[in-house]
Amino acid sequence: MGLVAFFARSWRVMALSRSDHPHPPSVLEEERRAPLIDYARRGAHIWSPRAELVTKTSMAEAREAGLQVHPWTVNEPLEMQRLIDLGVDGIISDRPDLLVARRK
Repeated sequence: MGLVAFFARSWRVMALSRSDHPHPPSVLEEERRAPLIDYARRGAHIWSPRAELVTKTSMAEAREAGLQVHPWTVNEPLEMQRLIDLGVDGIISDRPDLLVARRK
């Protein structure tokens, strides 16, 4: 995909990354901390949640906020397929070979 993203755990880091770097900031979440629209309003373009946080509802919320969704770390083929079926924009994985095999 060629996209480099910052993983911002705080609004301050995200604001700095927006002003100093041309790539869009990404919000990395292990657990939900705020409505996704709040991240978009503060300049995020990508939501990178732990894979288990991605549901039909959270995908709809991300789309409404205008955010891309790139969950992490997905190494199981069935979970990869679940996320692909939900329409994520990218998947962060230690097993890209399995992910590429899903796309064929």
